[in-house]
Amino acid sequence: MGTLVRLFEPLLPFSLPSLLVIPKENVIFKYKFRLTNVRLKQKHPMRIFNVALVFYDYDVLEKCGKILEVAFLKDLRKLLDPSWGDEKDSGYKGATIENLRKRGVIVWTTVEYDVVNSIVSAWMPEAFVEKMERDWWRYGIWRVDTWETVNYGPFAVRGTVFKEEKWVIAA
Repeated sequence: MGTLVRLFEPLLPFSLPSLLVIPKENVIFKYKFRLTNVRLKQKHPMRIFNVALVFYDYDVLEKCGKILEVAFLKDLRKLLDPSWGDEKDSGYKGATIENLRKRGVIVWTTVEYDVVNSIVSAWMPEAFVEKMERDWWRYGIWRVDTWETVNYGPFAVRGTVFKEEKWVIAA
């Protein structure tokens, strides 16, 4: 995690994963996630550089209620940052929402998105992906300019992620 991010972490309305150590390069692989239900028409033109891969624990999300579940899929920003104009909306407050922010949502912003084939690829630690599969987490892609979901509905990580090559440090 970058030094600036760690300095400003107390000011963020969401938590950042704490890594005890930086993963060794021999446990980092390129993973591909194929999305078959991408929205072809959106309000704003799609750009390949403004998406993030979002993982979430559906069991934790479900405890927040159906209304928040639907809102989560439409506008992720309100969940991640409730301080921007949504302070009066009690739907984004409370212990279950805080639990979702801290333990139930991970936003992976360093991704490559192949629009033609609808494949998202990212370099990730093997243990992270294994945990997402083991615990039946779900994922989707969101635009980071409007925080709208790009695909219809969630995908379970298990069975839809493909492990590619291992990270190699150039000599």
